[in-house]
Amino acid sequence: MNALKKIEKLLVLILEYAAVTLLAALFVVVFLGVLDRFIFLVGWGWTEETARFLLAWAAFLSFALCVHKGMHYKISYFSERLLRQKARIVLEMIIISMCMGIVIIYGVKGIYFALNAITQISPALRISMTLIYSSIPISAFFIGIFLMLRFIDSINRLSRGDDRSC
Repeated sequence: MNALKKIEKLLVLILEYAAVTLLAALFVVVFLGVLDRFIFLVGWGWTEETARFLLAWAAFLSFALCVHKGMHYKISYFSERLLRQKARIVLEMIIISMCMGIVIIYGVKGIYFALNAITQISPALRISMTLIYSSIPISAFFIGIFLMLRFIDSINRLSRGDDRSC
């Protein structure tokens, strides 16, 4: 179990650094876009497209981090007040399983989009759109790992009989 926690911490650290780097790059690119348009009166075409692509990558990787930290949307009011400890854990395992099914569909569709965009080239940067669409299956991969780790933690909590969440 210790090895899983170390892997989880490493993945979270990688995602956090990637998200921060992408957001910093997004800030710089948008700032350059504002400068070139309103100060230098030039209007480079690549800044707008680069900002969109950086935002997409940052959003999908941040989504994986939100799932890991449990910051995604959930309603726990009734389950915390009406269900007993073991029932809450079983309900959590059912919900995680349903989320895993959705993430599998999300990842498979993302792979489909990425593979179909191999020949599609972005207008300003002249790069393959596969680089952009690959953010979908990559985020699905991380989300799937985090959901599996949460499921394993739920199984351990159920066997121990405690209700501490991860």
